Amino acid sequence: MASGWGIMTWSTPTEQQFYDALSPELKRKMDDVRAQRAGKNEIRDKLESASASDQVVWADQFASAKTNTGNRKV
Repeated sequence: MASGWGIMTWSTPTEQQFYDALSPELKRKMDDVRAQRAGKNEIRDKLESASASDQVVWADQFASAKTNTGNRKV
């Protein structure tokens, strides 16, 4: 049982080794995925901090969208 675990940990590459073995195209895709995850984490952190207080998260975006409507009637 322990020998199987040892062989698995020895033969499994680390995340950096796996990334280094990827082709340049896949590395770019992986970098894009990591950037998207970082953006989602940033949004999640903003939402968590806003939930701790009584702050409206999207108020700035709503105000700017409302002023840009022009002469359009809804």
